[in-house]
Amino acid sequence: MRVADKRILNFRDKIRIATWNVQTLLRTGYATLLSHELTKYDLSLAGICEVRWPGSGETIVGDHTFMWSGPENRTGLYGVALAIPTRLRGSLISWKPISDRLLTARLHHKHGKMTVIVAYAPTEVAEDAAKDAFYDQLQEAVLDAPPHDITLVLTDANATLSANPRNPSQQDVIGPVSVDTTTNNNGSRLLELCRATNLCIADTWFPRKRIHHWTWYSPDGRTRKAIDHILISSRWKSFVTNCRVYRGAQLGNTDHRLLMAHMRLKLKADPSSKRQVRLDSSRLKDPLIQESYRCAITNRFSALAMDETSPSDWQHFKVEG
Repeated sequence: MRVADKRILNFRDKIRIATWNVQTLLRTGYATLLSHELTKYDLSLAGICEVRWPGSGETIVGDHTFMWSGPENRTGLYGVALAIPTRLRGSLISWKPISDRLLTARLHHKHGKMTVIVAYAPTEVAEDAAKDAFYDQLQEAVLDAPPHDITLVLTDANATLSANPRNPSQQDVIGPVSVDTTTNNNGSRLLELCRATNLCIADTWFPRKRIHHWTWYSPDGRTRKAIDHILISSRWKSFVTNCRVYRGAQLGNTDHRLLMAHMRLKLKADPSSKRQVRLDSSRLKDPLIQESYRCAITNRFSALAMDETSPSDWQHFKVEG
C-alpha cells in the first residue's frame, strides 16, 4: 500500500490560504505570535504584507517557515513574506524576492504545481509612477507563471471594488458581492490586471455578512473597506469553496483582518477505471441457484439463435445493379 506524503500540499483535502497585512513584524515576539495565529486557523499558505524586515531571506519561527522580501536599506517600511508550516516545506520548489512589495514562490501539490505571489500595492494616494511600476512588476510575475500552474495572488491591494454585473468587462473577473460603493483607482488597476492575466477575485463570489468582507478598519472604527484580496486563475476558480474574513485573528495593533479562502480540488472520476464486479462462484453450490443459472443461460442462447439473420433476409438489403 502506498503511503501518502504528508509533506506535500494535497488539494483533495480542504486547504486554507490567507492574506494579512500585519503592519510590522519588527517588534519582539510578533513573528512568534503570528505563527501561533496561523496554526490556530490551520493555514497551509499565508501571504503577509508589511513585515518590514530588511533584505530578503528564509527563517523558521514557531511552526512556520517564512520567506521574505523587504527593502535593501533599513527603512522599516513595506516588506512581504510567504509563511508555510515547516512540515510542508517539502512542497516548496523555489521562491524569488522581487522587491519590497513582491515575491513569488512555486510549490508542488499532489496533482501538479502552483505559483503563489504575495503583493503589497501602493496606497491610493501614492503617485501614479509608483503604482505603474508596481503593477508592471506584478503583471510580469503573473505572466511568468507556467500555464498549467494554479496561480494565486495574495494581496493587500489597497483596492476598493464595486461590482457591476451589467459591465461586460467585469464578467468572470469580479463576482456579485461587493461591500464598497465605489471602485477606486487601485481597484481599476486591479481589474485591469485580472482581465489581462485571466485572474478572478475570489472574495467577491461568496455572499456573507458585511463584517465578513471588510478587511480594513480606520482607527476610530467608523470607516470600513474591503481592500485585501485573493486572486486565482479563472480556470481554477471552482476550487475555491469559501472566502471570508476571520475577525478572531489578532496580532498587535494591525488595522487589517485576516482574509482566508478554502480550496479543494474536485477531480472527475475516470469512467474507464470503474472497479469490476467480482463474481462469487461459490454460490453455484446452491442447487436452487444452479437451476436458476442454467435456465438463464438456456434462455439467453435461445434468444441469440432467434436473432440470427438467415441468408435470405439479406435479399431485402441488396441494391440492384
